[in-house]
Amino acid sequence: MGSGVDSLPRALAGHASTVANASLPEPAPGEPGVTFGPFQLLTRAKLLFEVGRPVRLRGRAMQILLELVGRAGQTVSKRELIARVWAGRLVEESNLRVHITALRRVLGDGCNGARYIVNDSGRGYSFVAPVRPISGADAPAPSDIQKSSLLPPLRSRIVGRDESIRAIADQVLRRRLVTIAGSGGVGKTAVAVAVAQRILDPESHSVVFVDLAAIDDPALVPAALATSIGVSIATSDPLGSLVALLGDSHILLLLDKCEHLIGQVAVLVEKILKGTTHLRILATSREPLLIEREWVYRLPPLSVPADTGVPAAEAMSNPAVQLFVELAGAGSDSFALTDANVQTVIRICRGLDGLPLALELVAAQLPVFGLEGLAAQLSDHLLLLTRGRRPTRPQHESIRAMLDWSYGMLAAEEQKLLRAVAVFKSAFPIESAAAIAFGGETVRGEVLETLLSLAEKSFIVTDVSGPEVLYRLLHVTRAYATEKLVEAREQGIVLRRHAERCCAVLDAAQAEWESMTREEWLSRYRYMMDDVRAALDWAFSVGGDLELGVSLTTVSLPFGFQLCQIAEFKRRAELALERLSHASPRQWVAELRLNLALGALYKNTEDSEEGFLRAYARAEEFAGHVGVGKYKVETLVARTVSNLEKGDTPAALAASDELLNIAAQMSDPVAQLIADRAAAQARHFAGQQARAREFATRVLAHPARSIPLAYSHAEIDCRVWMRIVQARALWLEGLPDQATLVAEEGLQFAASDGPFAKCQALALAAAPIAFWRGDLAIARGLVEDLVQHCRRYTLTRWLKLGLCYESAASALTGDFNPSLHRGSPGPFAWPANPLHYDLLATICDNWVDSETIRRAERGLSGWCVPEVLRVAGELALRSGEPGAQVKANGYFQRSLQMAAEQQALAWELRTTISLARFWQNEDRSAQARTALAAVSARFSEGFATADLILARRLLDTM
Repeated sequence: MGSGVDSLPRALAGHASTVANASLPEPAPGEPGVTFGPFQLLTRAKLLFEVGRPVRLRGRAMQILLELVGRAGQTVSKRELIARVWAGRLVEESNLRVHITALRRVLGDGCNGARYIVNDSGRGYSFVAPVRPISGADAPAPSDIQKSSLLPPLRSRIVGRDESIRAIADQVLRRRLVTIAGSGGVGKTAVAVAVAQRILDPESHSVVFVDLAAIDDPALVPAALATSIGVSIATSDPLGSLVALLGDSHILLLLDKCEHLIGQVAVLVEKILKGTTHLRILATSREPLLIEREWVYRLPPLSVPADTGVPAAEAMSNPAVQLFVELAGAGSDSFALTDANVQTVIRICRGLDGLPLALELVAAQLPVFGLEGLAAQLSDHLLLLTRGRRPTRPQHESIRAMLDWSYGMLAAEEQKLLRAVAVFKSAFPIESAAAIAFGGETVRGEVLETLLSLAEKSFIVTDVSGPEVLYRLLHVTRAYATEKLVEAREQGIVLRRHAERCCAVLDAAQAEWESMTREEWLSRYRYMMDDVRAALDWAFSVGGDLELGVSLTTVSLPFGFQLCQIAEFKRRAELALERLSHASPRQWVAELRLNLALGALYKNTEDSEEGFLRAYARAEEFAGHVGVGKYKVETLVARTVSNLEKGDTPAALAASDELLNIAAQMSDPVAQLIADRAAAQARHFAGQQARAREFATRVLAHPARSIPLAYSHAEIDCRVWMRIVQARALWLEGLPDQATLVAEEGLQFAASDGPFAKCQALALAAAPIAFWRGDLAIARGLVEDLVQHCRRYTLTRWLKLGLCYESAASALTGDFNPSLHRGSPGPFAWPANPLHYDLLATICDNWVDSETIRRAERGLSGWCVPEVLRVAGELALRSGEPGAQVKANGYFQRSLQMAAEQQALAWELRTTISLARFWQNEDRSAQARTALAAVSARFSEGFATADLILARRLLDTM
């Protein structure tokens, strides 16, 4: 589409598909389906389209639609629907009503006289629209199925905005900043979403929707944007970090509801536009941002008839009347606009200034009062509010008067529930509403009925597009309900219950981690991000609760990790620990777990070892105070990992053995799983490849997919790390082709796991194996992916390794050959720890220095000792110093001995090649040929790898 938005750059491309180009299953050839009205329903793929555009409908709402459409024209009893949709579960009839109500809204039931689902009173529901089999002309194009389904669902059909949507969409494709301005309740969000849907090209266009209504603290605006994109930003410079990540991305940012943060948003937008070249922004606000290059579209209320004395047919061409009639028809099967009632409808529309939200709130009361009764209930003050006022006067008074009137119509329990749920920053399930409004004491069915009543009166929006039914408040109604909450002096208890509920939900979520995939887990709990932030802010505020804040921080850390908000939750953990240091009595378990979590974060994000070593040491100290086996397991894992990071494989092996002994004494299979996993890692790095693969195989055979979050906050899928171990071990044992395949499997599993998983699968297996094989082009591509991934998630430690890989690749291809020894000047970062130095030493000789050799001679390097000693021999020969040949031969012989002890055929081949060259220069070609031929003959695969190719060439010259 010419200058339209394009796809994200590689640094963000992995998230583009989940933000705005959400991939849905493509229909199979001959996909069965039906069409009714403007809709197409693919029954096998369970996809619904409206005029070719995907409609957000999943789960039980989709099952209900399939059941009803499958028996179109028949009445399906409520009992039968519940039995089919909630098979094997005992649920209340109100659950069915929730989904039916939401489903009718999605279909626009009652709009323009269209009828789809009719309630057969006392019996059930019937699908009454004409249904016919789908034809080739009706079937959605495959590209349509790729369009975004993650833009927020519209609560009602857009009426009278076609021209506005067209004009704004045209400007978005021409300009980099467009703001839709207008009063509250005028429908800015709906128009913005419609614009995004209009310009969205599934093959190249990405839209990132950011709801700023949930953000109270201006400082959190960059973090909210980062969360929506799926990147992690630095807390030291969040805005600068965000701009750098966006770079040359071709995306459309839809910033919704900017007015309460107008100053901060204006600064953010200005810096983003200056720091990027292609990114575009569509904002909605009650006022313009007032920055350079902003194009403002002022969205007016819907037009209303100037004359009440027009016939019904003519009045229906007016947008405000049409919207009211459609909304009223959706809530009442018997309502229709006639010449007898058209004046009353026009009078209501004029009195409400044509504001869509006001029209929706009033229309929702029609089933209660009837049209004439509704008109009588509305005060003259409300209906005549706009008479005689200046044209420049805003319409907010109409909305407030409308909300006052509508709120006054609610029953006491409805008012109480509405006030309480105003505390939610985003969506919420029924259980959370009950817990916060009534302390969880009210029967679930009663709360559901109240929520359903509020939804039917348009105070609450029902969302059935996800795995469970969620509810949310519109921004305007949330602000109004918050005022009422404060007036009722209930805010304190509600905020406390809100934090307690967040804590309880996330605590329960940890148990579900073991039975769900990461995507399923995030799909169920992603909606809580803004509420967790708000609850943490309250808990650590002056009127909050420190103990509750610490508990919430602890259970929210894996949540933050999995949502990639690493820097933010690291800061929150540091804050919790700082507050805990002054607590009396000491909370040993909380401090232990927070230090373990911080250690994992520091290990991946900090430049130095100091942070994570200190955190792990404190955790181990606190474990002694706690005296619980589970926490001893955690700290021994930390000790194993920290010793590996320090390059002390004997100490890591000792910690792993201690862990195995403790796990054997516990009746906890998870503890044994954790011990086996740590043992696989420790034994691999210690050079015990056969044992390492035995432990890895045992871990992969375990029924648990991952370590429970209760044991590890920053958990990586076992299938990823064990394949890292297996792939590296296979290469060392002389099976390079199998090693490559296993490394690729690890990357595939890592793609559906958290940011740490892909990082380590690339850095520790896929990239080094490509280097070892001599596939430099593949290695460069993997390293580029690693560097971009680390920048996206601010994984500083691994980023440094990636940059070192880049320098090694340049040296190997002859682009430049700098001194890469530690302390040498260079335009790149140095490795963060000895483990990374050892890894680089096996890739490029330039990374081998005296310290690396010293560690190898002491046996600290474990797995790479044979290779480091070999390189030490080569360096000795190059030095030309007196006695160099004797020294080199000693290194080569020790390398061969160590390679044989470790059964590391790959290292044995490399050392034999070095020895063969050495012997050739000493006129021992026959001995060299015999040794090299013998080692080469032991390989059964990998004949295209660089080492075996070199061995063959050498043999040809002997």
